[in-house]
This record gives sequence, C-alpha cells and structure tokens, in this order.
Amino acid sequence: MDRPQEGDVLAFSGSHWMSRLIQVATFSPYSHVGIVYRCPVNGLLLAESTTMLETPCVVRGVRHSGVQAHCLVERINSGDAVYVLSPWRMLNWPQANELTRAVHECLGRPYD
Repeated sequence: MDRPQEGDVLAFSGSHWMSRLIQVATFSPYSHVGIVYRCPVNGLLLAESTTMLETPCVVRGVRHSGVQAHCLVERINSGDAVYVLSPWRMLNWPQANELTRAVHECLGRPYD
C-alpha cells in the first residue's frame, strides 16, 4: 500500500456481518470509508463516522457512535482490507488546513 497522504480516502472491506450486509446492500466491495487528515497534535489521523469501534476518538478522548478521529496506522492494521483512493493531486497547505478545520468541526456529530 502506498503511504496515505492528507486528503486520501481510505475504503475498507470489513469481515464483520454488518460490513458484509452493507457491501451486499450497496453492491460495493467497500463497507466503510474515512478521510486522512493531519491533526497538529496527533499527526496523521483517519476521520470516520462509525458505530463499530471500541477505541475512543483520539482528539476528543471519548468513544461514541458518530464522527471520530482514529490513529491512521492502527486503522490500517485493523485486519480489514484497506484501499487508498488518492485525489488527483496532493492538497496544498491552505486546503490541508481547511480539511483539518472541517473535520474538527464535525467531530462528535452522531452517526446518522
């Protein structure tokens, strides 16, 4: 796998029954996605909205169902198949900062 960069979308193909159900219902090999962003304190993280992780959000320090940030390396090594979908070009500094701002604004929102 290429090294993920800010703005990359990671698509997961999980083995949990709920992941398989999502894949069948959506006719997709993927069951879940998240976006890579840089947190000034924690480095590269994966922002995702989920109900299935036991680990707390590394930015807010709490576990909940909804938008959270998790350690990128831990999520890649979680056992699920991971596919990196990179944007056409790397984000520039203002775009990366805007992504971080937008993600942090969404952290804590409940899962729909």
